[in-house]
Amino acid sequence: MGFDENKKNVMRKYEDAKKQGFVDADILKQLNSFNKLRDYYTTSSCSGRILLLRNNEENLKMPGAFYYKSHDKASDKVLINNVKSFNESFELWFKLEPFILHVCCRSLNHARKLLNMCRSLGIKRAGINAWSRRIIVEIVGTQYVDTLIIKDKKLLVSEDYLKILLSKANNKLSQSKKVLFKFFKDSKVLKK
Repeated sequence: MGFDENKKNVMRKYEDAKKQGFVDADILKQLNSFNKLRDYYTTSSCSGRILLLRNNEENLKMPGAFYYKSHDKASDKVLINNVKSFNESFELWFKLEPFILHVCCRSLNHARKLLNMCRSLGIKRAGINAWSRRIIVEIVGTQYVDTLIIKDKKLLVSEDYLKILLSKANNKLSQSKKVLFKFFKDSKVLKK
């Protein structure tokens, strides 16, 4: 199957995902525009998120792992209420995950062009993966926070620390989104 046929199939799935609300609303317009590019399309994306994540002893992702998730800035009150209501035997982790995009490119030259654009924007985590016959560029922001806050049903940090942690995460999420929106704005150069 060639690039154009693959793109049609993926875009059908993308339309279904939009209808079901599985596409991050804050980048929907930008994804729609990007996916109109002749030589590129996204296969998956996340605009960045703040999480409270359940974790089991084996450190494996488990069904229902997200205890709380927001693609926008989170409030102290909401976060603290969620932390206080957590009464499970799993660990609870606070995380900020940056944006991530997987972009299929028509050719290796198109992938290189995309990588050069990423480098010009200061995006340090971008690389080419060849999966079967598709050429995928993975683009990942660098703004992370990842820390254990509850173990054995015991809160390991104070409310004040949670507020500081959330403030830092909200700032990092804003920084990550600025880079992501700049990426989408600058992707117009890929039309050539």
